[in-house]
Amino acid sequence: MIEKYNESRHNPATVKDLLAMAMGRPKPERLQKLLDEFYSTDGHTIFVALDKDNIAGIIGINHTAAPHGWITHLAVHPEMRMKGIGKNLINHTMEALSLKSLALETDQDAVEFYRACGFEIKEIESKWQGVRRFRCTKGHVPEFVLEYYNNFTLPV
Repeated sequence: MIEKYNESRHNPATVKDLLAMAMGRPKPERLQKLLDEFYSTDGHTIFVALDKDNIAGIIGINHTAAPHGWITHLAVHPEMRMKGIGKNLINHTMEALSLKSLALETDQDAVEFYRACGFEIKEIESKWQGVRRFRCTKGHVPEFVLEYYNNFTLPV
């Protein structure tokens, strides 16, 4: 089952743990700031995938340019991977938010996952030396939307 994150129904510590996996282990203060300031505002949503009432995965979406969205975070608990949870989170999100397209940037480790989910992959210039970065798009993402999200940064 997939549903919108609700702090009173879902374990915030588990959501923070999964966000941390998607972000390279940030400081706890940054995780709390994301939940308090970013995901609590209009146009920013977290969905959780549940397995027997346990959170198996999360997806964070910036949909301020709806009907086009940007995946800001996606993580599946290591013991729950390879079961279609990530793909189901993506598909559910597109349907629930009536999105025509999704885009994101990722590293080489996740490219094949997104390709298997129907995303087109394009290598882009990396901000970090020695790190390959890729833009993944699903559906037609207008150039102005990509520019909008290129200039968007998460709170630090």
